[in-house]
Amino acid sequence: MMRLIGLAIATAFLAGCTGGAPSGALKKRIDRALAIAPGAGQPSKVVATEVAFERLARETGQWSAFSDYAAIGALIHQQDGPVSAAEWLSRQGNPSETARWNPRSVWISCDGSLALSKGRFRTPAGEVGDFVRVWQSSGPNEYQWKYHLAALDNPQPPPPSPSGSASENEIRVTAFDTIQGFVADCPKRDLPTPAPMAAPLIDGVEQAGGISRDRTLQWRWQHDSDGGRRIVAHYVEGGEWKLALDESKGPASAD
Repeated sequence: MMRLIGLAIATAFLAGCTGGAPSGALKKRIDRALAIAPGAGQPSKVVATEVAFERLARETGQWSAFSDYAAIGALIHQQDGPVSAAEWLSRQGNPSETARWNPRSVWISCDGSLALSKGRFRTPAGEVGDFVRVWQSSGPNEYQWKYHLAALDNPQPPPPSPSGSASENEIRVTAFDTIQGFVADCPKRDLPTPAPMAAPLIDGVEQAGGISRDRTLQWRWQHDSDGGRRIVAHYVEGGEWKLALDESKGPASAD
């Protein structure tokens, strides 16, 4: 059975309330979450990477941070289709203000070689939307993103109510936020890992993707001729492939 881990991470840091290195208390919380998560597939490692990624964006600039954390061959899924992150980022100047983001769910293979994160972002102008990133392991406790998709909500949610209560689509600064972490079942001798799922052939749709080294998590992106974008991911549970994520988005945002 796939393991579901609730990760209590302080989001005041994620939301940009503090600057510089993580506070001692926050670092202890992250280290504690890493320590209690079993096996190589630890969602907390990806959460910690998102924390450091967002902090670097505030310190050095948004697109500089994206470049620093990008894997070789990384893709940004834009309205015209996925493009080379290295080429696109080399032409971008850092905005004066960075977007803020907060992961809400993480899926990871049993061996930790591949992961996906999904969350919310807010632009400097105050617009909000969803993002999905695919992460690949680049060493012990280290990850680089290899695919990025972001889209603004359309329509945008109404402004926060005067009472201060937050809807599920808002990015709010709170003391703690529970981030869902999902870990795929590990291969077992008496329960063989299923063969990778074949991508369906669809006229007018470009698609590609990948699979973890232990073959317990796989994903693919799709791009329609009308600019529609989609990312789908599956994980192994009980000897079968189960849906983890299926996100369809319209035209790309700038973040």
